[in-house]
Amino acid sequence: MDGALGAGKPLPASRALAASLGVSRDTVESAYTQLYSEGFIERRVGSGSFVAEMTGFAPGQRRSRRDALLRNQAPNLSKRGAAIFNGGGVSSMLTPRAFTHGIPETRTFPIQLWERLERQVLKDYGTKALLHGDPQGAEPLRRAIADYVNLERGARAASGLASSNCV
Repeated sequence: MDGALGAGKPLPASRALAASLGVSRDTVESAYTQLYSEGFIERRVGSGSFVAEMTGFAPGQRRSRRDALLRNQAPNLSKRGAAIFNGGGVSSMLTPRAFTHGIPETRTFPIQLWERLERQVLKDYGTKALLHGDPQGAEPLRRAIADYVNLERGARAASGLASSNCV
């Protein structure tokens, strides 16, 4: 929007950009798709992605006086919205209610068992426990589930990537 990349300039290929940023190609594709849907880039099959011509966002373009006034006005809010806006947002829940989103039921949670297992995992795995794991899940857990399904259901399941389908 500030004109750092001129209209028509090519963007890096998604694979190359993903590799240089150390992110998934899906992440780059998602960003490119968002930019395309908002009109910031053009995509051409076989040619790649290019910066779009953006007359509405040309650098140095002055906004009209009406646009500047509208940007400085407070939004029209309901009474509840105004209370939240003026109060700085929702900071706490007044009373916990059943089935409230994001609030777990903690009265019967086995906290001592959780702490013991957490200490054991940290002891066994060290700092590896803090890293991202295998996207398929922990290998010992996959193996245990496959063994259970094989024994209890007579399936032929395996815990590996290539043979994880049950037959």
